[in-house]
Amino acid sequence: MPFIRSGFDTDVFHAILIRVKIKIFYQENKVLTKFCGVG
Repeated sequence: MPFIRSGFDTDVFHAILIRVKIKIFYQENKVLTKFCGVG
């Protein structure tokens, strides 16, 4: 799948990237709170 640099594709790409980063961030936080025995 070729990467096309159009405004729409870039916006969608960034939106997906941000969602993935947020998901990973929250998963790491859950693991940390469980590990520390806080949550």
